[in-house]
Amino acid sequence: MSNVYVVSIGLNVGEREPAAQLSTTLGAAALAFGPLLSVAMGASEWEGVPERFVQCAVLCSKAAIESGARTLAAHLRQECIAYARPDAECWALAYPDQRGIMEGGAVADFPIIAAYPSEE
Repeated sequence: MSNVYVVSIGLNVGEREPAAQLSTTLGAAALAFGPLLSVAMGASEWEGVPERFVQCAVLCSKAAIESGARTLAAHLRQECIAYARPDAECWALAYPDQRGIMEGGAVADFPIIAAYPSEE
């Protein structure tokens, strides 16, 4: 069964954002999850380093979001990629290594900014 998820991806690799990272990230996300239902950009920080990020709403299964986020994290050289269902209390963090999927920060503290369709 497919569900709406929001994926949040930082654009830094290390402490800087490489040229063309935004287009690389969006293209890779579309390959990993299928059509992007919406995209929003924001700015925050990761481990004290300022960073732009994108959030993309996607429609896929739980298995596809978990494996896709882990694969995408490795491909984009990210420590992890966050994802959440629109009604979730916390983000899930998908690591490309043995850590796998772990609970992340509260959605209330790191809000969803990408628009997403209702599943009703």
